[in-house]
Amino acid sequence: CVAAHEAVVRLSGARRQLSRDNEALHTATGRTEFLADFIRSVGAADTPLDIAEKLAVRWQKAFQTAAVCVYLVPEEASDAVEALLVEALGAARPMLVERPSGGDVVPNVAARLALPNAHGRVDWLFEQLDVEFNPHGTRLLPLVVGGRAVGAVVFELHYPDDAEAMAADMRASAAVAAAMLEMAMTRDRERRLAEHFMALSPGAGSAGVAESLAPEQAGRADDERLLDVITELAAGAAHELNNPLAVISGRAQLLCRDEADPRRREMLEQIAANSREAAGIVEQLMAY
Repeated sequence: CVAAHEAVVRLSGARRQLSRDNEALHTATGRTEFLADFIRSVGAADTPLDIAEKLAVRWQKAFQTAAVCVYLVPEEASDAVEALLVEALGAARPMLVERPSGGDVVPNVAARLALPNAHGRVDWLFEQLDVEFNPHGTRLLPLVVGGRAVGAVVFELHYPDDAEAMAADMRASAAVAAAMLEMAMTRDRERRLAEHFMALSPGAGSAGVAESLAPEQAGRADDERLLDVITELAAGAAHELNNPLAVISGRAQLLCRDEADPRRREMLEQIAANSREAAGIVEQLMAY
């Protein structure tokens, strides 16, 4: 009887371990499928808000959450924050909300807080949304790439006690999403800068006008045409260089995140750092 009892205990323990292993495998598979589906869904012409929508919809489905809101960090000169809200039934709505008057758009969350409560940290956002989030079950996860926040995911968990168990998977997914968003935001910013620079060019008719001016006026017109050429050069450099540089930097960071070999990780970090340095040179050209 004792031997039979011990066998039953061992069998019960083995079943519990098998159940935990199956659950872990199911979770890992679900995360892999979520990331693969999300990456495949993003197109080269997608705007940052398009990517935010694809992220929010898939986030809700993969992690079985209630309402999800993804918002993006605006440029310094902008008072509006782009946000994408997915309600409990999966309906996606783009929104514009006012940025907070004081403090950062994405709060600096301590590393020890795996999935901190969003209430008390982004109340400025909740005040402008027409959806009620559970104050005890809503979490905040910044979207950070290269040490800089590009946005955040705010989501309501059906079972808040499961937050710690899902934290690692959610953070890994957020890192990939942040890299995708950063590339799209860089591409969008450079496109708008290029359009702005091209709009400054007076057009082909300026040459004929300069011919009829006095010598000193014609000299100024020549200087203006030279500046137009520099402007066009800067716009072309922004478009042709910064887009691939953003892709190189983003992909290097993604590979670095999963690289276990220290030497290869260091090489990937160098690729990302040098890509950012090259992009900074292009920005200096445009500033000039």
